[in-house]
Amino acid sequence: MVWFSGLSVREQRLAKFGAVLVALAIFYAFVYLPVERSIQQKVNSLNLLKEQLRMMEATEPDDQLFTSKLSIDSSFSVWLDQQMVALKIENLITRAEPIDDQTMTLWLQNAPFDTMIDWLVEVEQKYAVATKQLDVVLKDRASGLCDIRVTLLK
Repeated sequence: MVWFSGLSVREQRLAKFGAVLVALAIFYAFVYLPVERSIQQKVNSLNLLKEQLRMMEATEPDDQLFTSKLSIDSSFSVWLDQQMVALKIENLITRAEPIDDQTMTLWLQNAPFDTMIDWLVEVEQKYAVATKQLDVVLKDRASGLCDIRVTLLK
């Protein structure tokens, strides 16, 4: 601080003013800008998630799709076909293979993952149809489309 005392009053004022400007520039560059960028990224992420939620709610299956009862009169494969038609994904089934009258394996291509998982939970809870095996291959992460092979037990 000896060098500072040796400066004239005018030079001391100029040095103080410069120090304040440098401190403000450092604060702006190392504190304000990173915080502002982080907040902007969070806002963008929130908006993207809100849009995804709106899209998912728009494509969410209604409860009325699951009203068909698993009756003893109809076969398990007929009941599964009715469920696929109700979900509007019957055209995604590439292969359906009955193992026996209580077991069926389905292959689906480009199926919406969330819809299928919700449906599997629903049939297990309401109709006691168990999922014996489930293989999922992700096709498109953004839209949630995947190839699925599922084995169901009545």
